[in-house]
Amino acid sequence: MPEAWDYEADVVVLGGGICGLVSAIRARDLGASVLVVEANFACGGHALTSGGHVHLGAGTSLQKRMGVEDSPNQYYLDHTHPKAPEARYNIREVVRGAADVHALAFE
Repeated sequence: MPEAWDYEADVVVLGGGICGLVSAIRARDLGASVLVVEANFACGGHALTSGGHVHLGAGTSLQKRMGVEDSPNQYYLDHTHPKAPEARYNIREVVRGAADVHALAFE
């Protein structure tokens, strides 16, 4: 642990996982100075074990701006389809709950 801390930033993000990194990028995009503090030797958090798949969406404003058609129902279907190898074992109740709140959480 450092004996002294003399860094300053408008936003300090604790954790360089996918949520922390997305938050840091968004804060920087909005003009804030940002510092990310990560305890591990590399950023990525639990996303490092997901094979690079980031399951976000369900109709966010960014998706709409980029012309991507998505919805909570489409998100649910995409992540519970039995032929999708990376998602076929997902717990349907958990995916339904995530599908219903992803866009709101993103905003």
